[in-house]
Amino acid sequence: HDEYWKGYFKELKPCKGAIKLLEKTRMLGLKTAIVTDCLLTQQLEKIHKAKLEGFFDLVVSTEEVNEEKPSKKLLYTALEKLFVSPKETLVAGDSVEKDIIPAKEIGAQTFLVKNNLDELGEFICKNYSAV
Repeated sequence: HDEYWKGYFKELKPCKGAIKLLEKTRMLGLKTAIVTDCLLTQQLEKIHKAKLEGFFDLVVSTEEVNEEKPSKKLLYTALEKLFVSPKETLVAGDSVEKDIIPAKEIGAQTFLVKNNLDELGEFICKNYSAV
């Protein structure tokens, strides 16, 4: 298990366009969060290794809410802590089942990043540069 994470972290880098998108969200004063199935310590390590510290206001992990994706409880927890409603939220994710469907069910807009296109996201692209 440790070998998997060592290899994962060694190759970890932000998706194309992600840094520019995150810089723009900061410039505009938008709130950002990560909702993850990873353990909090693993997610924080991912953020560190990808040099994304300072871009996120909040990280909500499954261990915090005792439920895994696609549970909407993760999304509601993030929204509550950020003091925002689903209608003013854009959820970006790479899984239709775990990210897009639950976000749509709570009334958020969605942004699907995939290598293959899927009809369920309102916005679909292959990288974050298109946002």
